[in-house]
Amino acid sequence: LLPHEIQHNFNYEQDISKEFHEAFRETQLELDEADYLIVTSSTPYSKGKTELITSQLSQLGLKKGSDYVVLTKPGQKGLTEVYISIQFPDHILNKAAYQISSPCSLTNLEADYYVKTEFHPKHAAKFNKFDSTERIGTIEEFLEEEIDFDYMIKCGIIEAHFPLHKRNSTHELRRILLKYKPRLLRGFLFGTYKKYMYPLNAMKNYYGEKYAFEYAFLLHYQAWLYIPAILGIALFGYQIHRYLDLRDYKAALDSEWNGVFGL
Repeated sequence: LLPHEIQHNFNYEQDISKEFHEAFRETQLELDEADYLIVTSSTPYSKGKTELITSQLSQLGLKKGSDYVVLTKPGQKGLTEVYISIQFPDHILNKAAYQISSPCSLTNLEADYYVKTEFHPKHAAKFNKFDSTERIGTIEEFLEEEIDFDYMIKCGIIEAHFPLHKRNSTHELRRILLKYKPRLLRGFLFGTYKKYMYPLNAMKNYYGEKYAFEYAFLLHYQAWLYIPAILGIALFGYQIHRYLDLRDYKAALDSEWNGVFGL
């Protein structure tokens, strides 16, 4: 029960070979923990595209090897596919959030709501950790301060760029949803849902408020469908009993309890 829109269209197993995975793991960056990917290509006559992109990343304070890695893969017709995988450390992300005045939620464990204000690194302890939406928004806006993606795509320097799913996080999120879903369904029925909000908060932290609200609505809707479903099953059993007793199909269906189906 996940919105189909959140399924990422970049499939690691199909688009990156096993050897490419190993190449990532041999560096200081893990593929599963990378935040952003820039895809380009080069030929013997156009090797400057990668250097241009990496120089702009350096201007942003990102260091090759620790913050980003450049990996190549032989392509067709003499092309070399180039993947630049970027991972933003906390100090760079905090600096970026401060520069672009990124809104972030304040820490208040006693409140039932979130209060967001512009992030300031001097008061980092008073802010919650960036959720996925805030993190991606900050990263994209920070990169666009130095890299004009639209222009580079138009010129053929960059072929694609997008944030990456963190597969470890998505697997953990699925495990949490499967574990807590029955409890949350019961909570919506009996009013004890506040004790089981952890999966919704986990989804909010990864996918954002929009999908968390959608998932909460679907679960709430599913929970309250249990009541008419139980009544419908009981009525169906009653109709079977009448049929076995009367041996008349129409008489079995035409009972004084048919109005229950109207619910």
